Amino acid sequence: MLIGNNFSKYIRSRDEITIVGYYGMDNFGDDLMLKTLLDEFKKNNIKVNILAYQKISWLSVSEYPNTKIWIWPESKIGKFKAFAQCISKSVGVFWGGGTCFTDEDGDGYFKYMVYTKLLMKKVGYIGVGIGNLNKFSRRVKTKILINISDVISFRDEKSLSKALNWKSHMSRCDIELVDDLANNTLESIVSEVSTSSHNEGNMVVAWRDLSNYSETTIGNNFNELANAIIDLAKTFSIKKIILIDTDSELDKKINLVLKGVLETKQESISVVYNDSRSYKEKLNILNQGNLILTSRLHIAVAAKYLNKECFVYDYSPKIKYFTEEENNRKIYLLNKDLSRL
Repeated sequence: MLIGNNFSKYIRSRDEITIVGYYGMDNFGDDLMLKTLLDEFKKNNIKVNILAYQKISWLSVSEYPNTKIWIWPESKIGKFKAFAQCISKSVGVFWGGGTCFTDEDGDGYFKYMVYTKLLMKKVGYIGVGIGNLNKFSRRVKTKILINISDVISFRDEKSLSKALNWKSHMSRCDIELVDDLANNTLESIVSEVSTSSHNEGNMVVAWRDLSNYSETTIGNNFNELANAIIDLAKTFSIKKIILIDTDSELDKKINLVLKGVLETKQESISVVYNDSRSYKEKLNILNQGNLILTSRLHIAVAAKYLNKECFVYDYSPKIKYFTEEENNRKIYLLNKDLSRL
């Protein structure tokens, strides 16, 4: 199975499961990973409940008839009640894709997974990664989740190695390495991208909010970022800079500020902001450029499939894991000060 050989030990055809993750935000990478999961579950006739933050815009009930979307409520009590109701008929709860063990963002839904385990249901993580874990509390939570899980598949060797080191000899968790879940969907849709949309002289920028990473990166220093973009644009004779939202809910504010700073610093290069939301639309925009600058992992992954030159910023361990494992001559790692390594 694309999601790992061990998964089939715990989930069989016609079983009902619940998957959780960063869904419903029109996030390019998470949507690619979710589609791979849903295609695999559909092929194996598994009924799926998805807990999402909002409606998943591209998900069609006619295409995935065995899938039901549940929306997280706003209140803490409401969230817990919704979770309990959603998983009531599920044999297990699984996190689907992404870097879910970090200092800055997620803790792997710690309390929900522990609750699930107390109900004697299966718990697992599919195609995930481990990010910065310097905080004692986050590291402890991660170790607990690894050891109470039934199955975990990691998308990179270094995350796999960390998990195996943290796994107790008492734990029965099956741990293995799988491809990034986004790869399968990208392989299937990249042929649909119109080659006629390619325009020489375009640079696509897909940046993220780095405010949570200000201690280890440039943070949201837009002046420094704009200077780096302008330097790259001059080096590659760029005529137009296209800003896109990798995460359509969180990146818009960043892009509008960045657009203003870029326009203030220079006038010779056109700067446009594109607010397309679907992963297919975003892939088409990426194909419009002959150069990509990003601080998003799956934009760099897409660049690989589009055969584009891409500069990717090393804000998280997963970025360096990707560049080192791929060793792609067109994917360039940018240091934390935006210099090229």
